[in-house]
Amino acid sequence: MKRLVIAGGGTAGWLTAHYLDQAINGVAPRVEITLVESRQIGRIGVGEATVPTLRETLRTIGLDEAEFIRQTHATFKHGIDFRDWCRKGHSFFHPFDRSSAPGLDKANSAFLLSDFTTPYADLVTTQRVLAMKGRAPKSASTPGYDCHLGYAYHLDAEALADMLSEHRRDRIKHIEGKIAGIERSEHGVAALLLEGGQRVEGDLFVDCTGFRSLLLSELGPKRVDYSKGLICDRAVAFRLPFDEKGRPLPPYTAATAMDAGWRWEITLQNRLGSGYVYCSSFKNEDAAEAELRSAIGVPDDVDARHIRFDAYRMEEPWIGNVVAIGLSGGFLEPLESTGIFLIEFAAKMLAEHFPYGPVPGPLRYRFNERMAKIYENVVPLLNLHYCLTQRDDTPFWRQVSRPEHRFPATNALLDLWSFKPPSGSDFTDTEQLFSWVNYEFILFGMEWRPVGMGVGKKRVAVPELIANDLAHYEKELPDHTHLIRELVG
Repeated sequence: MKRLVIAGGGTAGWLTAHYLDQAINGVAPRVEITLVESRQIGRIGVGEATVPTLRETLRTIGLDEAEFIRQTHATFKHGIDFRDWCRKGHSFFHPFDRSSAPGLDKANSAFLLSDFTTPYADLVTTQRVLAMKGRAPKSASTPGYDCHLGYAYHLDAEALADMLSEHRRDRIKHIEGKIAGIERSEHGVAALLLEGGQRVEGDLFVDCTGFRSLLLSELGPKRVDYSKGLICDRAVAFRLPFDEKGRPLPPYTAATAMDAGWRWEITLQNRLGSGYVYCSSFKNEDAAEAELRSAIGVPDDVDARHIRFDAYRMEEPWIGNVVAIGLSGGFLEPLESTGIFLIEFAAKMLAEHFPYGPVPGPLRYRFNERMAKIYENVVPLLNLHYCLTQRDDTPFWRQVSRPEHRFPATNALLDLWSFKPPSGSDFTDTEQLFSWVNYEFILFGMEWRPVGMGVGKKRVAVPELIANDLAHYEKELPDHTHLIRELVG
């Protein structure tokens, strides 16, 4: 195995290239890595909101955090504020931090016996309150990627791809060219054929060509369809520039339920990004665009971007000598900001299962198994947001909450949790994004109760430990907007 060829740039291509270079080549190159991309092909640019795993990935590939924040117009993220999901006027917070200190292990029981007026997140973490007060998750003096509280980023995905394309360019061979076709071999692909006649040979090919999946699609892959439980299939998005010095920068993602889906609001240093993820069976493109314009006050002269998608994964993202990473391997709506994470995870799995000779079946099988399991870990959590809603004010919400839109895995978990709260033993896989803690935040945020449990009558108090931590962090942690301005300079 001497030649690794990555088809497609963007975040998926460049992040994969640098991660594999660090993991495989180390100090002395063992495998030549070539990335082929065409600037004629527009990028989808998904993944403006991320999860905390990106910090370690960026550290691994050698990016300086402060420079990353400057070049990608990034802001910090404590978690997601879900608005109007349970019912109109209701909100709950899904943070990245949960205290595991003694005395908080029964917070779930205390919450279930309460009247739900104290948000569950406030019983186990300071993060929701700090986010709402606009505090950063770290100080200016904290080393890059280290933290006081777990955090992720909001970022410009296209700017990240540009930054990665310039990072350590001497280690990645870069070819600018549009792929016109492929040359097949008995193992899958022998070479990429570019417009103009250039031929790019390789031993292993990584397909980062987005929804087109130019390489893997030639090998007859099968899809696993998730549209039964994730019925949204369209998005309309706006990017609204604003005065960099005149606007506060919220350190969290806002996800607000709409008539036929939900909208995101993500504030970068220089713009607000907002999009409406919706189901085309209940809303057409013009109506969805009008609803989003009205909700966030978009001027008529600002153009909208419309995106069509399916919720799916490739049953075998690695076939022969072709590995699909990013949108070519699958897509899930960005409800929990998993887009870039799935790229990170696939790159990590490929590095761990990299074939240094002819592609062995066990490595390919194991990679495909791990990718299937990570999707099966994410999908029920996304499904849960729709299953537990109390809303019945629009046809979409009445339909999406019906039992037939639950995945079998969602039903199995809810059957279990009808009799007990989530716990660590419910999830035994060591490599997963969402644990019982994440499900706990969604369940309690959506006001779920076990079977037969009535509504409590007393307000539960915030534990003294959390209250003391909050007082400490309010003194120690800076204003988020001021910190970003300081880091940018």
